[in-house]
Amino acid sequence: MISYAAIGGMKGTALIQIIKTVFLLGTGVILAVLILGRFDRSTARLLGAAKAGSGAGDAFLQSGLQFGGSQLDMISSELTVVLGAACLPHITMRMYSSRSALAVRRSMSWAVSAVVVFCLLIAVIGFGAAALVGHRTITASDPQGDTSILLVSQALLGGDASALETLVFTSVTTAIFLTLLASVAGMILACANSLAHDLFAHGVRKSPTGDDATEMALARAAAIGVGIPAIVLAVLARHWNVQPLVTLSFCIGASALAPALVFSLFWRRFTRTGLMCTLIGGTLTARHHGVMRTMRTEPVLVLVYDGDRGFCTASVNLAERRLRPRCAITPWQFTDLDALGVTQRRAEHEALWVTPTGAVHGGAQAVAKLLLSAGRGWAVPGALLTLPPLRWLAHGAYRLIANNRTRMPGATPACALPHHHRPPT
Repeated sequence: MISYAAIGGMKGTALIQIIKTVFLLGTGVILAVLILGRFDRSTARLLGAAKAGSGAGDAFLQSGLQFGGSQLDMISSELTVVLGAACLPHITMRMYSSRSALAVRRSMSWAVSAVVVFCLLIAVIGFGAAALVGHRTITASDPQGDTSILLVSQALLGGDASALETLVFTSVTTAIFLTLLASVAGMILACANSLAHDLFAHGVRKSPTGDDATEMALARAAAIGVGIPAIVLAVLARHWNVQPLVTLSFCIGASALAPALVFSLFWRRFTRTGLMCTLIGGTLTARHHGVMRTMRTEPVLVLVYDGDRGFCTASVNLAERRLRPRCAITPWQFTDLDALGVTQRRAEHEALWVTPTGAVHGGAQAVAKLLLSAGRGWAVPGALLTLPPLRWLAHGAYRLIANNRTRMPGATPACALPHHHRPPT
């Protein structure tokens, strides 16, 4: 895609976008029809099954569940998604290739119509995933739910799929792959265009030898210069949760780029100084509120502890009050350990920190990860506990406390009994 963006330019990436849109809408319509057909084309039955499979009960069908019931957060998030996506550079650059303002309006009409149809389709597919696959299976496959469209496709087609059903599933995976390629090509082209144009406009064009051919050569070189570091970063961050970065990009688009575009179009006295203040101020605001207060989705970091141990429960309650970590804290007795990839024996032995990728840190390192997730001043001791020799000392101290936790404050006589002999709580 780096070569394609460098050689094909705007027309090449536009072709990828067109093919992607056709595949995406086509497969979306097929999946939505199959899902509605599974429930006899009854939206009431679909919503009822989705509510039962979501794990959230009646709250699943109420607005604002993702944001803890806050209507203000929900509205602001929707505005951020709409304004941010509309003002991102790899989206707005599509207008530059249009011949006239009339052509831009015609293109936008088609684009908005396609987006509206896709949003309706994805809502049906999302309800179908909750109804046919279920919350537990989706989160076990991927805590972010990114594989839900593939899982619902498998649930619809079944294990013994015919040639036609196999073609449908292949079309779904192709649409997902083309969506990724189109996004990559568009972002590489946008970065290359900005670098080449700015560099050419402020540097090469001052020379009498500067021309359009030179600017095109710079754009191709910039595409390669942007693409290669992007590949390296993608390899290094393949196991990371990049959703906060996606959220940040939309926040910057809505907070910095959207006001700058509006002011430039409708405020005649809008100056370069005002533009810089708008961009810098909006970016800093998005950096603070968009990342420090990310959308409150279901936590993907989990701390598992032994809820039958009084000392463990007291320690966890203290940590929640003082540290306020950004994770889910749950006793193993009320946790699906198989979905997290840990055994009951290990959960009884030590506290466990489970990441979205399935990595498990136990004992003192779980405490260190808890401190790191709390941020602020707690991140410093958390980072120190991960480094030798403090790492070794922390492990020894944790084992000493864990082996004698029945004698610690907050423990009860029942804590010293094996789990299957303890009285029910």
